Amino acid sequence: MDIQEYYRKNPLMVSSPFGGRDFFDELFFERVLNMLDINIAKKLVLDAGCGRGLVANYCFKRDAYYIGCDFVKSFQGDPHIPFLLADGQRLPFKNEIFDVIFCIDAFEHFPSQKKAAKEFKRVLKKNGTVFLSVPNYSNICGLVKLFEEKCGFYEKGAWAPFGNWKPQVLEQFITPWRIKKVFKNAGFRNFKFVGLDRELITGIFPWIEHPRIPEAIKFRLQRWFPGAKQFFSRIFPHLSGHTFWKIG
Repeated sequence: MDIQEYYRKNPLMVSSPFGGRDFFDELFFERVLNMLDINIAKKLVLDAGCGRGLVANYCFKRDAYYIGCDFVKSFQGDPHIPFLLADGQRLPFKNEIFDVIFCIDAFEHFPSQKKAAKEFKRVLKKNGTVFLSVPNYSNICGLVKLFEEKCGFYEKGAWAPFGNWKPQVLEQFITPWRIKKVFKNAGFRNFKFVGLDRELITGIFPWIEHPRIPEAIKFRLQRWFPGAKQFFSRIFPHLSGHTFWKIG
């Protein structure tokens, strides 16, 4: 099954730490942007791999000019949201026009991340910024992914802890080192990334998402020592289940 067909048949898998098909956690999204010093007010924003365009209204509230693009034809967002059917590896835009590019939990699914990063560089203004949200496998979650796929329990690029361990399509093995390498080769030079407390459990105990884990255990793990989670996610962002990037 190719990526387009997968997301047509599994619309609930269009998700991110900020929300899924119908819900958007605006406060959490704003918290992450503030941590990375990303300001979108009155900026021209491209949302590459936008899914249902959940961040569009956040942009409109800040007088930003928003354009979403995705290559899944089943987009059913607000008809007032500017949307183009387009491939993030071949963006239909002129050079150096966007101030900010969002790529939220889509980059890991691009068949060629090198092409996508080069396209981001091409359409981004000289002083522009890429905001990237990606799964992170430089942790125990990554060891589980390697084990599940090498042992044949999942096809290569199919395992992820999200959605009750439901098989994905082209869920590539993403680490902070890979992100830096791909974007440096595309011509980017400035990098800042963070991991967050609410993502720590998934990174170090991915079984929390497994359907056979009792809800009572999941609840207790999620409430595990809030102060400790904040400390470890700040000092060791590589343990986080997702990493969030400002790239320029």
